[in-house]
Amino acid sequence: MPSTDDEKGSPARSIDDKKPERSKELGLETLEDDVDPFNLRTPDRAPRNARTSARAPGRSRIMNDVFPSDLVADAATLRNKFSTNRDDLVVRHRVRDIIAELLAAEDANSDPYATLELLEDCADQCEQAGVPIALVLDEDIDAFGAPPLVAQILRMKWSPDELSPTLQFLLEFSNERRLGFYIRRAAAQRGDNAFFQFLRHHIPEQSLAPGTVPIFDSHVDETDADSFAVTVQVHGFAALLRDAAANVAQQERAADKSAPDVAGAVEFIVSERAWELRIGENSLSLRLLQGSPAVVDARCVVLARESHELLLPHGTLHPLSASGQHAVQLKPCFSSLTSTPGSGPASLTDPAAMLDSGELHLQLRVTLRDAPSASSSAEPKLVASELSDDEWEAVDSVKEPQPDQGWVKASWSGRDEDL
Repeated sequence: MPSTDDEKGSPARSIDDKKPERSKELGLETLEDDVDPFNLRTPDRAPRNARTSARAPGRSRIMNDVFPSDLVADAATLRNKFSTNRDDLVVRHRVRDIIAELLAAEDANSDPYATLELLEDCADQCEQAGVPIALVLDEDIDAFGAPPLVAQILRMKWSPDELSPTLQFLLEFSNERRLGFYIRRAAAQRGDNAFFQFLRHHIPEQSLAPGTVPIFDSHVDETDADSFAVTVQVHGFAALLRDAAANVAQQERAADKSAPDVAGAVEFIVSERAWELRIGENSLSLRLLQGSPAVVDARCVVLARESHELLLPHGTLHPLSASGQHAVQLKPCFSSLTSTPGSGPASLTDPAAMLDSGELHLQLRVTLRDAPSASSSAEPKLVASELSDDEWEAVDSVKEPQPDQGWVKASWSGRDEDL
């Protein structure tokens, strides 16, 4: 997974770089190991890391100043619950409640490292009780109607220079298989493509569809609520697909499976929806990942020495979480039967489809509108409140139906019709 600072374009600082000096400011560096005002850590258990192994006597006062007293009381009762026969269930419920309280209490005046310390204590207790912390972080917080990671992304202010300690903890410990889903969902609801591109580097590649090559060099131009354009630039596109195809083929042969089609994937947020443009050797597809359904008209312009316009099929797209059509696809983009040397490219990896520098340069232009709901497309129906008193008809039910008398037909006109 690409996660270096150069790839992100931001000098992200590690939490551990700040922990020692921040702990000294809070007076946490000299506390005895067995002093635990939250009673979350067992005395005979090794501390989680070097920073939490040395704390100052003032930690209890500091934590009580930062968080509500009822949260402190909830945390303090967690270890006492271990006497039950279902320790795992108790820990799971109490840790979930404590995390919910932590996120609800966190604001601009909160100490992020005090929040992190409690989150680490929660992770320690889950580990001891045999409860995966990722399982707890998969559960919705009632106050937000979303899992902790989604709630944090929606609520927080972010900086391209660093990740907040709370967000970094949630990215590290959330379920890897659902991490991409959570990030796309929150970014789409937030409508923030810049934040999404920053977080997208944290989506594990193994959670993507087989044969997917992430492409990060894109620019979104949202002209208005009904249209947008996405410009994509890929250096060495042919070599990128060729190398990816070789790696995928080797992995699939080892697993005795057929190799999937390889395509570059550009993801972006626009119109409060999460989209994916897949670029194959000779195919293009636009897929709706998250957001409300939309009617899509899309075309893609290949900006080469001679420009070529490709029209994608018209369609009504639905998000992956709903049934229905999810993508519109054009395959093949160019026909080898009609393409001759000098007349045009035979595929998107053809040098004729690229700039002189060997760069694939595409511009996707999309016009969309909200898809009609099922209720609006149906014919209007009469409801009881629209009927006058003289249009009602009393029908006596047959208590013991006889042969051929088991059905009674009633009309709205005020009289029965013959069956």
